[in-house]
Amino acid sequence: FRYAQKNRLLIKPDHKKPSLVLTVTEEALFGKDAKEIKRKVEKLHRQFSHPTGEKLKTLLKTAGFERIEYLKAIDEVSANCEICLRYKRPKPRPVVGLPRGKVFNECVAMDLKHVPETPNVYILHMIDSVTRYSAAKIIYNKKKE
Repeated sequence: FRYAQKNRLLIKPDHKKPSLVLTVTEEALFGKDAKEIKRKVEKLHRQFSHPTGEKLKTLLKTAGFERIEYLKAIDEVSANCEICLRYKRPKPRPVVGLPRGKVFNECVAMDLKHVPETPNVYILHMIDSVTRYSAAKIIYNKKKE
């Protein structure tokens, strides 16, 4: 005698196993319409933690599965997944930017700073954006002249 682990029933060795024939068609295994294929691909996409379409295709091709309907559905599901769209990495920002000007004095950055503890004394600082030439001047009021 031995115990079956699943439901802990005592099974006699001479017990006959039932003869069950299971026929699985290719349509039942792989899906017969686009809706069912999409449902299966969505399940795979969720089970593998939302991989990119290329990673999921590589996984299936490595396993020897290259049905064209599934590969097309993988692209569609990966592109339209709400979770993937919400949490995808942003595109990298460029390290450098385009210059703001091309010739001297075309674009000038200016800053006006108040000198502490002195009434009506300001420093006007100007920097040319092309040549980085810098100039400063002390002024005594903010009125235009």
